[in-house]
Amino acid sequence: MLKTYVSAFGKESVIVRRFGARYWPNGRLIDDFTSVFHGTPIERMTELKVNESLSGPAVFIADRLFDIAPLLSGSRGDESWLHRIPGPKFLAPRALVQKAVENSRGCLEYLEREFGVVFHEVDLSQFPEALPSDLPPEAIDSLVVLLNEQSRSLNSRTPRRLWSRPSLVKRLKQRIVWA
Repeated sequence: MLKTYVSAFGKESVIVRRFGARYWPNGRLIDDFTSVFHGTPIERMTELKVNESLSGPAVFIADRLFDIAPLLSGSRGDESWLHRIPGPKFLAPRALVQKAVENSRGCLEYLEREFGVVFHEVDLSQFPEALPSDLPPEAIDSLVVLLNEQSRSLNSRTPRRLWSRPSLVKRLKQRIVWA
């Protein structure tokens, strides 16, 4: 894709930068962005939102959610609650990372050859052999809290008289025709 863009607009019109905290001035994306356009980071600029990765248990649950309610199925709710599930941050399994590195090799060589952008080698030892398939107790506790909050929210939106037992029994009796 970059080759197509370069052939259309020229290499001199393209700025290629490495993405990641270790490549940004001060380790901050906002400082990297402002230094490109301003020459140096602009003091007192702060990110509005930190893009945090999901925990391992949250990714496990998100994977199951995808099976139950795919993204464009129309049956999927807001998944921001996944960020509330605690646990160690998700790391892809080593075999997946290794395959991604192999598949990207040609692109990385192009970036180095044409733009002088060199990435560090990926330390595969940082990635787990396999993903854990069990949920730790703190993840289960957080799901209980989330479900309870959801239940309370639904209860607060539903008029109590519709669900009260005497009212329901009375309405049912009115509809029953005794033969």
